[in-house]
Amino acid sequence: MTTPAPAANRLTELLDGVVAGFDITSPHVVGAEQVAGDPSGTAQRLTDPTTGAPLYDYLPASAALVDAAVASAARAQRTWARLAPAERGLRLTRLADLLLEHAPVLAEAESRTVGKPIRETRAEMALTANSIRYFAGWADKNSGLVPPTGDDIVNVVTRVPLGVLGLLTPWNAPVVTAGTNLGPMLATGNAVVVKPSELTPLTTAVIALLAARAGLPAGLVNVVAGPGDPSGRALVAHEGVAKVTFIGSLGTGRRVAADAAARGAGAVLELGGKSAQIVFSDADLDRAVPAIVSGIFGSAGQSCTAGSRLLVDERIADTVLDRVRQATAALVPGDPVEAETTLGPLVSAAHYDRVRGFLDRARDAGGQVLAGGGRPERAGCRTGYFLEPTIVASDPAHELAREEVFGPVLSVMRFAGEPEAIEMANATPYDLGGSVWTADIDRAFRVARAVRSGVFWINTYKVLHPGSPFGGAHGSGYGRSSGVAALTEYTRTRSLLVKVDPGEGA
Repeated sequence: MTTPAPAANRLTELLDGVVAGFDITSPHVVGAEQVAGDPSGTAQRLTDPTTGAPLYDYLPASAALVDAAVASAARAQRTWARLAPAERGLRLTRLADLLLEHAPVLAEAESRTVGKPIRETRAEMALTANSIRYFAGWADKNSGLVPPTGDDIVNVVTRVPLGVLGLLTPWNAPVVTAGTNLGPMLATGNAVVVKPSELTPLTTAVIALLAARAGLPAGLVNVVAGPGDPSGRALVAHEGVAKVTFIGSLGTGRRVAADAAARGAGAVLELGGKSAQIVFSDADLDRAVPAIVSGIFGSAGQSCTAGSRLLVDERIADTVLDRVRQATAALVPGDPVEAETTLGPLVSAAHYDRVRGFLDRARDAGGQVLAGGGRPERAGCRTGYFLEPTIVASDPAHELAREEVFGPVLSVMRFAGEPEAIEMANATPYDLGGSVWTADIDRAFRVARAVRSGVFWINTYKVLHPGSPFGGAHGSGYGRSSGVAALTEYTRTRSLLVKVDPGEGA
């Protein structure tokens, strides 16, 4: 069993190799320098998800520190916006290169603090760097237009940055959610103050320090760590923040949007999901089953795009469930930094209890647990927040089939035909993702059109690209933070009209 001191020492050793002198007890970055938290605040104690033992403490950001971060960002943004767009792109490309250079270290640090298997965090480092590089290429291509206004007026419409943006990221994927959102925000000329989850602030602080090393102005990316109250609310309510992007739960997202709107600021919300994987009788199960299993049990189900509902044609349901159970049994729970681990722990004791609560209520309501539901009986999983990959036969009306669990729990329902499958798929408050598995292309497109979602896959799942707009609707939020759509989220149009003398006899 890892003791707290060596675990914290390992984190310090890892991150000191990226940023000399990095202090894990001060995960705030203002003006490209680590700064101390609020000495009068309540210390945030973090635990090792693998053991449950204390890992490190830090003091949260106060409203005064948030104010300093916004002021630093505003100064840096003026410098950044004056740079030639192509130069901004070059410097963002350097940041992507630095992330790749330090990817092994960042992946291990992410794995140790989040509890995610290192094979997943390594892939996420590459995804983050690719996203920043993609938007670096857009820095000098986000052009305006010249609408036709007649011979005597020339109207030049440009897109200009909003200024200072607030970015509130979740604990389940700190590097990805920070880095992929920073790409379009910075490429369009803005500065950013990031408020990471209070549970996982370290890798976000490292990104901010690497940004300065890449040549971004000091203070262009600042980090204020701490709980939603006071740190997050101070950022959302700050008059110097032009727009807020929040990634997290539905309830918190609604409060963020309301607080921003109260002072006239906009918001982009990336909220929860309850995505359905719909399997018809003609599906290629050799392809579908691995995608079903990885779609829900990857990241221990702690993902907004988790395929947490399996809707399966009743004619093949027993066959599909047998194959899904077999594939699930082959998952390897354990220490997330070990190469063979394919299922890590949940992030915290509170979240572990929350997920277990869903399972207890499902059993009380008559739900049948088809696999899992307890602690893995494997060495190394007897402490910490490990939960077996769990499969439950659910009533479509029960909360387990409607609400986001955010854990390794697959809710299974059977359907008799296409209309019933669509009705089941749409029977949640969330409209984020989904997929259909079928050899019938006509049916595939019919289902894709009918299921409410911002992203939908046919005969695949969770394939993402920075050029694809990502986001949902209704309970899954609004706005898009990737693809060309993100360029409009973080800019506004400016119209310049010039009176021209048409002359004579032109």
